[in-house]
Amino acid sequence: MRGDEVVVPFNSWSKERLDMGSKVATSRNKRYGDMGDYFEVDFGNRSRIYKITHVVEVPLSVVKQFFWREEGCNSSKEFVEVWEDIHPRKGFVPDQEVWLHLFEEWVVGQGDSALFDKQMAFLVFDSLEWMLTSSARKGDFELAARYLDTLFSVASQLEELFSEYRWECSEGARMDLNVYMEESAITSAIKEVMEWSQETGHPVSDWFSDIEVEGWED
Repeated sequence: MRGDEVVVPFNSWSKERLDMGSKVATSRNKRYGDMGDYFEVDFGNRSRIYKITHVVEVPLSVVKQFFWREEGCNSSKEFVEVWEDIHPRKGFVPDQEVWLHLFEEWVVGQGDSALFDKQMAFLVFDSLEWMLTSSARKGDFELAARYLDTLFSVASQLEELFSEYRWECSEGARMDLNVYMEESAITSAIKEVMEWSQETGHPVSDWFSDIEVEGWED
């Protein structure tokens, strides 16, 4: 197994869902590991090892919107309730940045799950693009810039998967009008954020000179 062993604590609620196999993500105030790292969870009479597949910093609103199932919840409302139960003083703050850790159970003799990695990566890309577009549409370019910065950061770490994701989106836009409209909205949002960041001197503007992101061309 590649990566280092790390310690990730879980409460009884989370352990129950880990045991059922319904929890494959955990959002934390700090980063507990990197892609490829692994951790062990003790269930009392047995233990299991999990491999971290993705780590990304996102606002809590993204987790609530897109990853409540992966967190082991039955609804986005339950995720908020669970979060507030764990953080009673601060509560649920939509704009709070958290580290979203995605993981899968690792079994001795089992190779890396490329399909799981791809599905999770695509979900991360899709959710960040949706939040980027939504924020830009509302004229909140400060928030849109944060989503774009996170998207580009993750894309730079997962270049091959991101290129495949963008290619699939482009191909989908050729055959489906709804996908085409979504792609057009993403392109427009990125251009708006780019222009805004260059006018205001926002740090996200550095991405546009440092990297090329394929698949958004007109």
